[in-house]
Amino acid sequence: MKGKKTVLLLTFVLIMALLFSGCFPGGILSGTPVIDSISNQIGKAGQEFTYQVIAYDPENGELTYSLTEKPEGMQIGSSTGLITWIPGENQIGTFTVEVKVSNGDSFSLEQFEITIKDASSVSASLTSIQASPIVMSIYMGYSFTINSITAFYDDESSASVALGLAAYQSSNANIATVDNAGLITGVSAGSTVITVSYTEGGITKSTTIGVTVIEEPKVLTSIVVLPSTMSIIIGNNTTITSITAHYDDETSTTVGLDLVSYSSNHPDIASVNTTGRVTGVSAGSAVITVSYTEAGITKTDTVGVTVSQAPKVLTSISVLPSTMTIRKGRSQTISSIT
Repeated sequence: MKGKKTVLLLTFVLIMALLFSGCFPGGILSGTPVIDSISNQIGKAGQEFTYQVIAYDPENGELTYSLTEKPEGMQIGSSTGLITWIPGENQIGTFTVEVKVSNGDSFSLEQFEITIKDASSVSASLTSIQASPIVMSIYMGYSFTINSITAFYDDESSASVALGLAAYQSSNANIATVDNAGLITGVSAGSTVITVSYTEGGITKSTTIGVTVIEEPKVLTSIVVLPSTMSIIIGNNTTITSITAHYDDETSTTVGLDLVSYSSNHPDIASVNTTGRVTGVSAGSAVITVSYTEAGITKTDTVGVTVSQAPKVLTSISVLPSTMTIRKGRSQTISSIT
């Protein structure tokens, strides 16, 4: 029993130490940065090695990147997470790299190994390469970095290829461009193909990435309903004439009357159906609320309604007396008109 208590105590102490140090693996503690797994890498002496570390903060905090273990000369962008290194001829071999990502309150660590080979030596023949992702969608004006490139060899082995060791070309640079680090940028709406090529031992292999560039969706900011007020006679009805949606890019569009929802705060005074037809029920005032939802955003506008009694219509008059007899030189006044 004493041994079990000792194990439990040591476990508790270890957990508390990790908790206060912020060293729990990414994602175990809420608020701890999460780092995508990094596979082992291969580079060549004298050639630039680059790798984009992918990480995010569950609470959308600002992240800072650093290397706690690295070979001489390797660097990482503190705000971008891009690792760069040009290994020397004297650095052929395998090195351990440890990436630290911090949000100011806690941090996560991720290790991987990089093997630097002599650029002139080839131990196996390259048979194919594969890029990830094989397809992607990007908003116009936004950029996305290729996740990884994997090389496959005739001895059934495979290895990750540094993004900086490959060559890239877009079939239509007017739609999407790509730089020498595999960063793809959306230019205009449409589709294009990014060709990725990698050469090793005099053998070049290629693969493609399908890219679709789309316009960033407009955000609904308001709607305007016309007329803004209406007067109706009891028993009569009138229909809302138009609904216009306005967006954050200063554009607008007409919305179908059947694409919105309607409600009356006093249906006993004025009712409204699903197509925007308002009917006067009894004398008084009511407010019709019109709601429109697009891309999860709902905006409303109102119509003030006044319902009144129908005006009386004159049908006849009655004059009294209906006949009269008057002596010459005398006068007599009509007694009433109804």
